[in-house]
Amino acid sequence: RSPLVRLHSSVASVVSVGEDAARDVGSMDMWATNVGIQRDGCDLTATYEDDGYGGMTEDWSLVTSQPISAGSPVLFVPADAILSSGIIRNELYTFLSSAEASLTDLGMEK
Repeated sequence: RSPLVRLHSSVASVVSVGEDAARDVGSMDMWATNVGIQRDGCDLTATYEDDGYGGMTEDWSLVTSQPISAGSPVLFVPADAILSSGIIRNELYTFLSSAEASLTDLGMEK
């Protein structure tokens, strides 16, 4: 499978990615671990604040769990877990080339 399809499939099978989905940091963290993302010496931590409307807002951050020297890496993300413009371009190039050729055949080029 292509990198784009693999990334989307692996996220969608663990984390609800719908527009109105509730934040599910636990499942996202599990997905991140499964694709090889590593945290060294830091943990995900939630903080909660009054939202001013009778509810609470939830904020997540990485917080060190042990002393870490300045300049030390704390997060490793494998290249194949990153959704980049290069991956998208490589994935969609064939489709875009075909669409452009069809438009040219129809006399609809620039």
